[in-house]
Amino acid sequence: MNSIGSRLTCIRYALVAGMATLFLATAWEVRGTIQRSELEHDFGSPAVRTMLASTVTISVDSRSTELGTGGGVLFMPSGTIITNGHVVDGATSVDIRRADGRHSQGQVVRRDPFTDLAVIQLVDPDIHWSPLQTGDSDRVQIGDQVFLIASSQLGGELRRGRITDLYPMQRDVRLIQTSIPIRSDEAGNALVNADGHIIGIVTIALTGSNSMASATAINSANDLVLSMVASPAPSFLQEVPNETPARSPVR
Repeated sequence: MNSIGSRLTCIRYALVAGMATLFLATAWEVRGTIQRSELEHDFGSPAVRTMLASTVTISVDSRSTELGTGGGVLFMPSGTIITNGHVVDGATSVDIRRADGRHSQGQVVRRDPFTDLAVIQLVDPDIHWSPLQTGDSDRVQIGDQVFLIASSQLGGELRRGRITDLYPMQRDVRLIQTSIPIRSDEAGNALVNADGHIIGIVTIALTGSNSMASATAINSANDLVLSMVASPAPSFLQEVPNETPARSPVR
């Protein structure tokens, strides 16, 4: 009996040791993945500098005499920029500041109140920029690691978080909810995945001025922005007909 008991004890110890080894190996692999991602997206890395170079800070004088600010993302090398519609609402002049401090004047082409997206065109696009590489926002999942490239009056900043929810809306538009804190002057910035590819345009329209960042999925934004570019209204601010947003969580 003692011999059998000793063998059972040895087996139990072996099982516990094996499970512990498996757990540590798994934990190391997960931690290693996160560490590699963090190093890859370090603020001073070439990848992050490239992303910052493709984002802008937008300052707007409006008919209400209030100065509005927000972020923007280069959509085309010709100087087409995506931002939030409320950032440029009523704009009489639009100043575009790059990460390197250079300024350009922009003109609102069109905006869509439903998605809160707007298109700005540089008046004199003599600077050729490289847009961010576009990711596939249809493939993102809850729990995915994401990054906010925040360009604002305070300078460039990189923030990390997770996708916490996905919301379908009308007109085949998808909203990505994240755990990344956002300030009111950071709407219109880029949400990117762990590969540095843009997957959304950040908006605060549905979350408030001091909350977690939501983003209009880039797959939803692409077609809409292309249609706005194809049908511009350069002499005045033209809006796509508004619809009441309706959303329900994807479970």
